[in-house]
Amino acid sequence: MLRILMRNPKRFKESVERVKRIGFNPQKTNFLEATYVMASTATETWKHKMEVYKRCGWSEEEVLAAFRRFPKCMSRSENKILPVTDLLVQKMGFDPSALMKRPQIFSFILKKRIIPRCSVYQALLSKGLVNKKLGMAQMLEVPEKVFPSEVCQLPQRGRC
Repeated sequence: MLRILMRNPKRFKESVERVKRIGFNPQKTNFLEATYVMASTATETWKHKMEVYKRCGWSEEEVLAAFRRFPKCMSRSENKILPVTDLLVQKMGFDPSALMKRPQIFSFILKKRIIPRCSVYQALLSKGLVNKKLGMAQMLEVPEKVFPSEVCQLPQRGRC
């Protein structure tokens, strides 16, 4: 963050103002993260990423709401956004608006986390060990360290 401030104080100030206009509270920690993302993203790159999210079916307001929840979603590349969206929305039937309510999912590694967990979810669903109430998003968000024990205990806990 300090590097961005030192490199171009004017750009940093503009980023702070834009982040405030988007609705971030300067008293909250995510304000710093949002300012960093905004300051380190060129205007044209920001517009391009906004267009990528719009091509996936989201409005500008939905994208900004996702940015307010998880600022790093705007630091993800098109090569990250499109495959994750394609898998979750097109192939897995994930609700697009629900995905934008959990934008941190775009930070997960597709081949190491998202695809394997989607496979586990489908297997559990097909065996009747989990129903759609659990939600695939919850399975994606469970931390790596506890995922195996959480998934193995689902039937015993009655969370299925």
